Amino acid sequence: MGLELALMRGPVALVGELAADVHAMIRVGAQVLTWMTAAFCLLRGLPVLVEGWKYIAGNVGPARGAKSAPHNRIRDAKAAAQEAM
Repeated sequence: MGLELALMRGPVALVGELAADVHAMIRVGAQVLTWMTAAFCLLRGLPVLVEGWKYIAGNVGPARGAKSAPHNRIRDAKAAAQEAM
């Protein structure tokens, strides 16, 4: 992308008018390099995300002093109603 800007845009353009096919090849090359860079960064960061998820999932637990909520409030309410009868 920088090559395209340096060659064809602005007051310091190094090359005048290029043929349309050369311009298209430079643009396609810039797009390919951009997508390859993005894919490389995502693949490179994947192991970090996996390790971080293992760490977070392993350390998640109830907060100190917190009361645990009943898992099934409807079932507990039905059981309380039956005991009251």
